Amino acid sequence: MKRTKVYGAGDRLNVYLKQNVSENMLNWINKQSDLTTFFLYAAQQLYEKTGNVDIAEILPRKYDFNLDGIQVTPVQVIQPAPAKQEPKSPAWSGLENIEEDPYA
Repeated sequence: MKRTKVYGAGDRLNVYLKQNVSENMLNWINKQSDLTTFFLYAAQQLYEKTGNVDIAEILPRKYDFNLDGIQVTPVQVIQPAPAKQEPKSPAWSGLENIEEDPYA
């Protein structure tokens, strides 16, 4: 069954945890302080491995959501680029000479 809902930026997703999610996976999920970033980062990593496909079509019909036997590869800490600071000009700095303004 295909979904008909099209999501946009800022929309809310509902994630239901299946009954067969292992205890160690639940513990890992519950350890996360920001579930939105957690799930979006996981989706990004999955996208890198599979591309733009419907994941339901490539996963087995019955999938065991378990972390046992998975080899962990440490991830580099991702740091956002520092924002560029534009020099702030004082208010009214764009006015050359207020006396020349015919409307002043």
